[in-house]
Amino acid sequence: MSNTLAKEEKIQFVGFSTFEVYKCAERTGHTTKIDKDTTLSSSKIPTFRPRKEPKEAVR
Repeated sequence: MSNTLAKEEKIQFVGFSTFEVYKCAERTGHTTKIDKDTTLSSSKIPTFRPRKEPKEAVR
């Protein structure tokens, strides 16, 4: 799974869930301790999205 996500490919378990890579754009952040704005670099985050059926089964 790690290798597939590293290639930015989606992994889908039909009827259960999807794993994919979410790309966060570069953005501005603020450090309150020193009252200074900083630029946060772009990043990639693995995400998990469950399907509707398993979520309802747990409820």
